[in-house]
Amino acid sequence: MNNRAFQLRLHLDSNFYPPLPDSFKHSFVEVFEKYWEGGDADWLKTALSKIGYKGSLNDYGFYNFLNEEDTYE
Repeated sequence: MNNRAFQLRLHLDSNFYPPLPDSFKHSFVEVFEKYWEGGDADWLKTALSKIGYKGSLNDYGFYNFLNEEDTYE
């Protein structure tokens, strides 16, 4: 797990109550890892919705994990 993935996992472990299921956190990190390898913000939003995430990339501080070139509203 790279540093960004570790930080995201720590964010998912620490900042949600009730705690998120481990399977969801694992899927969430996998999607972000694929995004960091070459996706864009629109791809990320679509991929996250496929695993059940209904929020915005600005919700819950996830904008902190976007690539520099991506901004999403």
